[in-house]
Amino acid sequence: MVARRAHNPKVVGSNPAPATNFVKFINKLFFEFIGRLRYKVSVLESKYKDSLLRGGAVW
Repeated sequence: MVARRAHNPKVVGSNPAPATNFVKFINKLFFEFIGRLRYKVSVLESKYKDSLLRGGAVW
């Protein structure tokens, strides 16, 4: 018996297309960046809470 190939070998199988992987990668970077930025802002807010409440400069 001879092994047979699919009728259309260019059709994408169960593996996601490379563009899908790239979009997931970019989304991960973006949301990690936003998460770290939010953390830093919250740290700064807690550090300078009194000054921010009074409306004064933090430097």
